[in-house]
Amino acid sequence: MRVLFASYDAIADGPGRSQTIPYLRGLAGRGHEMAMMSFERPEVLADAERVAEVEAALGGAPWTRVRWRRSPPRDLVYGLTSMRRAVREHRADFVHARGYVPAFLAQRLRRPFLFDMRGFWPDERADGGLWTRKSVGYRVWKRIERSLLADARAVVVLTERAKEEIARLRLAPPATPVRVIPTCTDLERFRPVPERERPPECRGERARWLVFGGTSTWYLREETLDLAARALARDEDAVVHVLTLDDPAPIVAGLGARGVPASRRLVGAVRPADAPRWISGARAAIVLLRSAWSKGASCPTKLGELFGCGVPVLMTAGVGDADRILNGDHVGVTVTGFDAASLDASLDALDRLYARGAGALARRCRDVARREFDLAEGVRRYDAVYAEASPR
Repeated sequence: MRVLFASYDAIADGPGRSQTIPYLRGLAGRGHEMAMMSFERPEVLADAERVAEVEAALGGAPWTRVRWRRSPPRDLVYGLTSMRRAVREHRADFVHARGYVPAFLAQRLRRPFLFDMRGFWPDERADGGLWTRKSVGYRVWKRIERSLLADARAVVVLTERAKEEIARLRLAPPATPVRVIPTCTDLERFRPVPERERPPECRGERARWLVFGGTSTWYLREETLDLAARALARDEDAVVHVLTLDDPAPIVAGLGARGVPASRRLVGAVRPADAPRWISGARAAIVLLRSAWSKGASCPTKLGELFGCGVPVLMTAGVGDADRILNGDHVGVTVTGFDAASLDASLDALDRLYARGAGALARRCRDVARREFDLAEGVRRYDAVYAEASPR
């Protein structure tokens, strides 16, 4: 098939890049002729070196760049023109629409499309406080959501819970394929790194607690710091590493206010290529998010990366399929409360997992990564969805 892969998320960096370009290249390897369209920040488009880097990563696939205007209505206007041109130039049979905005554009152009919805976007905005469920934006996009689900050739969601909710609420026609493809990871890159190959800060016997990635928006920063401080209070040799691109100042201040001295904390960014070296060997990663109905459809990218490196996870209950995976496969702990007693109970539960064998725990994490988050399997599933959704 000749496919236009259209993403509302930028592909120059962040999750948009890790969750788009590897799929595009994998699908090209399966014989599809792929082209890319994405919405990018103006400062990225002005950076010729950055643009050239992305073009190289795309492996020769044509790339239509749309300037992100921070406004869905304006993005729709400019995106429609750009998608029309990209479809014509690529002679695309089909649009792989990653997100609500590209799906809406493909629908307006009357092109066959796969609705790769990622999550319940209007509800995420409402649960995140950007909209209310009575606001015009929310009500309009919920009507559009139902229309997109009705017109899509196929639908992809990130979690089994999202698929169940679509069925329960009868959001999609019974004949429309709804398939689950979580946020996958290149497990050749995210794998346990031997101690001798890790940074000096990640060697030795002391327990190392990890906060990896974002700490704002949906993430519960204060509760995360509470849990990290309680973990360090139980072990005088333990340290915490917060590896994030976020502003380090509030994190450093928060840990200091909780009695964590500078000698027991490391806060800062690491290069994406070095992430497996910093993740490997951690006692556990702390992944605490706000839980809401919309988060049942979420699958944080970091899960596959952490499990791929053999690291268990302490994660908020009720987010995506994490409860099933953590509890069913014994690869972490679901955190059900943030008071002192609940946090201590979560740490006790992790201790019990380690009591069954640290090596066995790391192997279970890696096995879960292979079963749930393997990029090669994700590409195979998308290829199968393309076959189901192909224009006839």
